[in-house]
Parts: sequence; C-alpha cells; structure tokens
Amino acid sequence: MISENAKAPAPWLKPECEPGLVSVIVPTFNRARLIGETLDSVFGQTYRPLEIIVVDDESEDETAAVVEAWRASHEPMSGLTLQFHQQAKGGACVARNWGLQNSRGEYIQFLDSDDLLSADKIEAQVAAARQHPDSIISGPWEWFEVRGEATWRAEPSYFVHPEGDFIAQWLDGSYWATSCLLWPRVVIEKIGPWDESLAANQDGEFLFRAVQKGHPLMHCAKGKAHYRVYVSTPGSSMGTDNTRQRALSHMRILENLWDHLLERGAQEKYRTLVARAWYYLARRSVALAPIEAEDCFARFRLLAPNERIPGTFINRVATRLLGFRRKEQLAKWFRGKPRNWRCRTLARYSRS
Repeated sequence: MISENAKAPAPWLKPECEPGLVSVIVPTFNRARLIGETLDSVFGQTYRPLEIIVVDDESEDETAAVVEAWRASHEPMSGLTLQFHQQAKGGACVARNWGLQNSRGEYIQFLDSDDLLSADKIEAQVAAARQHPDSIISGPWEWFEVRGEATWRAEPSYFVHPEGDFIAQWLDGSYWATSCLLWPRVVIEKIGPWDESLAANQDGEFLFRAVQKGHPLMHCAKGKAHYRVYVSTPGSSMGTDNTRQRALSHMRILENLWDHLLERGAQEKYRTLVARAWYYLARRSVALAPIEAEDCFARFRLLAPNERIPGTFINRVATRLLGFRRKEQLAKWFRGKPRNWRCRTLARYSRS
C-alpha cells in the first residue's frame, strides 16, 4: 500500500540527529484556544531532552501570538526548545513534513494541536523504543471532551489491539490516534514523508507503509495519549468522510492495500474484509461523491460476488430492486421523515 505520491529521493530526511532527543511535531490551524494546553502537556513530560516544532498552517486567529506568549512565559526551558514556523496554507501533512525536515530528534512524536499526552508518555515509549529500535511504539489512548467544568472521557469504540491482526482490525474499522505512537527517526527516514496528496486517512497510510516495509508495531502499556473529540459540537473532528477528495483518498489507499496483499499472496485471507471496506466506503461517499460510490460498490461485488450485502433484509432487497445508488437516495429520503412515520411504515411492511 505504498503511496506513489509519498516517494521521495533518498535521503529525503537528514540522518544526523541528536541521540536521545525527541522531536514533538505539532501542526496547527486556528487553535489559539487550545494549543497552550497541548504545549503544557509536552512541557510537563518527565522525559528530557525535547524539542517542540509548531508548524502553523496560515491560522486566521491568534495562534501565533499564543505560541509566542507561551514560549516567553516558560523561558528559560531546561532541556526543552521550541521552534515556531508559519507556512502558506498546505495542510497537516505539509506541516508534518516541514517539521520532520527541520527536526534533530532521534525519536519523533506527532501531536495534534488540540490533543494531550500524559506526563509519562514519552519517557515510557522511549524506553520501549530503545529495546525495539526498528519498531514503531504504540500506547493506550482515550477520547476526551471538556464540557464546562467536567471532562467526558471514554475508551475508543474501535481501536487496534496490539496482539491482534493489524490489517484485519483496520479493515474492520479499528484505528489509532496519531499521538499514541512514537517513531524512531530511522524508520521514517526509510519509509519517506507523509503523503501530501491525500485528503483522508493520511496517518493510516503512513503507518501501513511502515508496517509493509517490515517495521512492526510494538505496544507499550505505560503512558497515554488523550484524543480530543467534539461530540457536542457540530462540524467537529468526528465528522464523516463526505467529500469527493476524501473518497478518492480512501479508494487509493484500499487499492494499494489490495496490491500489497496480492504481492504477499494473502488476498484470500482478507478478501471478504476488503470487499466490505469497499461497501462501507461506498455508503459513506454516496452523498457527495455518487460516481465514486458506485465504483466502490462495483468493487465490493467484484471481490465478493457471493457475499451478502451487509445490513438488514430490507436494505438487501432494496439494493437488488433499485440498485445501490437509488437505494441510498431512498434511504436518505426515508431518514428525513419523522421518526413516528418511519416506525409505522417499517411495522406495516414487516407484517406484510
């Protein structure tokens, strides 16, 4: 599943580094309200030495002023430095790549500018990385949201279990927070930069690329990453993948994963899971990328012609009678009706 757009001439990343140093790369956009808390969680780490590299993606708020004020209020910083860079609008992957190319650390910690780390997270994972120098270190993580005076916390519904089948879990919908990982610099140097052409699942593609090149994922039970969600706020980071660009990105990642499975001779082991991944991508994409959604559904049928369409009996019958796209249009219309009307209609057809 190696992305063509992620390849770069070697050496793309300078191999020289400061032994023991951890570079914390923080891409940010319009996070004036939250980035100070994120920087505090880095400052509070029990591990030193650290360098923080904040890359601002042309924020329109006071993010730059907040970062500079934070720096001034924490100087002198023993064992910790902060580098701040403002880039033209390019997105998180461009920001992370700039941070990588200007980093000096033996280890790399990616941290989104609204997330937090427990105080022992980096120390625990560096110790694990020293024992497994060619591996990516993963750790536990949780969702959280601040609601007034209270903080809501929850274990992720779908997260990658370290002892399980990595590819199968991802295809089944499990995932990981970017900040729960610690990367050895030597691994990133070998796999290349973040794919700046992708509009979705960039972190999944980046990690899969490493695993495909023979760098295993090792779990460290100590330390925790805290992944901020916005359950009660519309337009949050928990939104659905509903743009054509995001659909195309997911399609390319699935295509590359299938090519990788074919090369390994493992396609039959994962055929059903890959087919279902195409089906669920079709459903997520149909609203704003209907042509691509039809393509995804066709790939589901091509890979698993005898596989039963996931969902209810009514869903399967409607798909056979109307076709995938018309069925989804009908489902959208149906979901827009009042709940009582929907219940009565379903009950009537269930009895008939």
